[in-house]
Amino acid sequence: MSIEIWPPLVRGEHERHDKALDACLGRCYRKLISIHFGINLHQDKRLDAACGFTARGSGDPDDSTATIRRWGQGKRPSPKSIDKVRRATLGAVDLDAWAAYPVIELAKLGAPCTKERLQALLLARSLRVRRRLDLEADGRSGTWFEAPSRQELLRVRNLRSLDAFVALLALARRGELTEQAHDFVLPAMCAYDIWPRVVARTPALQWRWEELTACLHRAFWSRRYLDWHMPTSMERLCTNVHTVLASPQAIYSLCSGRLRTPEWELAQQWRLLGDEYVLARAQRAAEAGMKILGKLSARSRQQRSEQGASSNG
Repeated sequence: MSIEIWPPLVRGEHERHDKALDACLGRCYRKLISIHFGINLHQDKRLDAACGFTARGSGDPDDSTATIRRWGQGKRPSPKSIDKVRRATLGAVDLDAWAAYPVIELAKLGAPCTKERLQALLLARSLRVRRRLDLEADGRSGTWFEAPSRQELLRVRNLRSLDAFVALLALARRGELTEQAHDFVLPAMCAYDIWPRVVARTPALQWRWEELTACLHRAFWSRRYLDWHMPTSMERLCTNVHTVLASPQAIYSLCSGRLRTPEWELAQQWRLLGDEYVLARAQRAAEAGMKILGKLSARSRQQRSEQGASSNG
């Protein structure tokens, strides 16, 4: 059974959600350009001029002083605009890399990712992430990987990187695609736990991060399964982001739980084995007691029978 968005989205909200994600991506572009040139985010004309968007009244939306501002309103940059920014920054700012970055794609509700696309996204992750998920990019397009264990997911979560975050979102989407609630919930909660760290470590995401956080929360963390709601509130998430931005080493509680050491896991297994041993001993003792009780009962009946026979004699 699938896990549904709660509260349910009304008509047209899918489109508004996806448009808001495009606007978030446009603000990431603006932040990257601002960082490179050292220009204030709100100085539109200077940002446009630095990238070569200087034509006034030309009628060309890809070569006007409002180009970058329109990206923040949800308009996707054209290949011509991307090339202009690349040349203006001498290759330091490549908007193509961000345009293809899958956080926005995975968070969209209008056109869910296919099974093949999710597999490709997982295989495209860094070696550190793939190793923790036991994945190898061997080119086998027909392979559909098994759902990772809890320990593997928590190890990916503990990387606290944008790449790990993408992998967790892809795994959550895969659980949703297969309508397995348990395969959706844990990856989604792991992504929820590291989002504050991802924001703090990725400057491009920090300008008006609340809007992107709201979109991600709607897509992944505002869910219900039967009568159970995910314990991933928007208020708690925003508080954690503020905390980490103010103090990157800050610690906060995790919804997805703690990663146990191999020693702890072994100790748990020994404890369970010990409990089973004690139970088995108790069962054997009970069986032996029943056998003794049966023998005593039989002896008692025999003695009564003998006594009755001697009385009759």
